[in-house]
Amino acid sequence: MGESSDDSIQELEGLDESWYVEVEPAFEKHGLSCTLNEDICRMTVFETEYTGDPDMILKGRLALIVLAAGLTTEWVERILSGRVHCDVIRIPIPDGMFRQEFISKYDEFISKFDDIFELHKKWSCLVLYLETSVVVLANTFEDTSRVRCLVQESLLGNIPFEDHVLVK
Repeated sequence: MGESSDDSIQELEGLDESWYVEVEPAFEKHGLSCTLNEDICRMTVFETEYTGDPDMILKGRLALIVLAAGLTTEWVERILSGRVHCDVIRIPIPDGMFRQEFISKYDEFISKFDDIFELHKKWSCLVLYLETSVVVLANTFEDTSRVRCLVQESLLGNIPFEDHVLVK
């Protein structure tokens, strides 16, 4: 998958410049149609009569989420073609936990994932930490599944991070 750099991040405001040249043609190539409405900050994907793969609409939605998260348009074709696997893991605050307590647990999770265990390097993935979700891009489905499992069991569950990582 390669290393990410600041060049792979773009502002949503600048997306209109590359939308018609890069994004729409990539979607059309895979039998999808997409729209960008900057007035209401909304991107939409649609199936067309040329959409052959039933999973393509999901890949299209994931590609739009990645764009909305700030990654550049170069990721669109990678996701649509299946060269990069993508997952969006929703992270609601668990029942009985206060917001500040969850924020602290989330920050600790990020520190352990990125800095202490450097799992993004070991699992060859790019992880975007958003307020209500974790977005994972990886070379393999297995790597996105590992991150999903870790988020669900450690961040949202009760299995200590270290126990999960050392067992897997």
